[in-house]
Amino acid sequence: MEFTLPGGYPVRLTPDMVRALRRAEPLPARQGVWCPDVRRDEDSTALVAEGLATRDARGVLVLSERGDQARSRLVRLFGLVGEPGQEGRATLDPSLPPERAESLRVALDEARARRVPRDTGRPDGWGKALLRVSYGLLWVLAVTWLVLDLPLRAELALAAGAVLAVGSASLVRALRHRREGERDPVRIVESAEEAFVSPGTLDDGSRALLERVQRAVDAVLGSPLHERGLLLDTVRNRVVLADVEWFVARSLLHQTRVRDRIRRTPTPGERSREAAARAGAVLAAETAEVRARVEVLEDYAGRVRTAELDEQDRVSARELDVIAVEAAEAGAVHGQSGEMLDSLVRAQELALRVAALADDPDRPPRRPRAAGPSTGRGGAPERRRSLALSETEEGRGRP
Repeated sequence: MEFTLPGGYPVRLTPDMVRALRRAEPLPARQGVWCPDVRRDEDSTALVAEGLATRDARGVLVLSERGDQARSRLVRLFGLVGEPGQEGRATLDPSLPPERAESLRVALDEARARRVPRDTGRPDGWGKALLRVSYGLLWVLAVTWLVLDLPLRAELALAAGAVLAVGSASLVRALRHRREGERDPVRIVESAEEAFVSPGTLDDGSRALLERVQRAVDAVLGSPLHERGLLLDTVRNRVVLADVEWFVARSLLHQTRVRDRIRRTPTPGERSREAAARAGAVLAAETAEVRARVEVLEDYAGRVRTAELDEQDRVSARELDVIAVEAAEAGAVHGQSGEMLDSLVRAQELALRVAALADDPDRPPRRPRAAGPSTGRGGAPERRRSLALSETEEGRGRP
């Protein structure tokens, strides 16, 4: 990870260097001198290279002034965001402007990630910038006098251009480091110390209560009923729940600090033990009040979940009814198709029986009918023609 020390000095730390600085212990015989907890020679070399540690007259590795500043920053940072693996989702002050709240969330994520970014170099102080300008000016003068042999005006113009170029580059570099310092996630987190509460800074009981509150709030705000505006006023719901979460988080942080103070305060006599019991009773009453609010919030989240399941049940019932109607219609069509198929099968069976009777050899042959006048369509004209001829012949034979 990387952060900027007072004076604009950036410090780049590996996880092993962070551990060595955080677990540094003061030397018993020397007041204000800290000894880093190094386990490898590489860690010692890295701390010395960063200017965070040095060897004293006896060869003992101790923290330098910058090392003390870095250790203090790390201790404060871990006190704000929590120990690794216990950070959780931070609860932000709902009164923060949206831009600052988003910037704080990003800074918390970057500070918790503890990644080692690319090296941005050391900032340039005024002395280093002046040294660079002087060095560039001397080189320009040496080249113009000894090599180019230019007129005086040309030499002055070239020297002025070199001074402006080197000075501008140093100024741009300094401004860039200042902007990077303003975007330093550790500085942003430290400046917003009273605007957020991280679960990692709470004790076990308080952290469990805060996680319960956050789950209940997320369940309500993430419900489809809330998104559709079916839970009263959507904006009001969001504002009230954010205020309740912030109140609970601040109360739990206060209780954690009070509980730690009670635990660290010695109780050698009867009066101190009685005072500790009274303080513990007050703290227990405050914890019970916060727990009651958490239970009310969880009950509300449970009601929202029940309403969401009921809504889902109604939607599923309507969909299943539609499926049942479609299945019934499909069954009617299949019934008609079945009847047509049965009719076709019966007709086919009848045709097969007729064909079987026609091909049966045991069936007696039909007797032929006697020949006579045609009874077909052409029979009636033949009969009419024969009758007409007989009548004509009879008429001719009469006297």
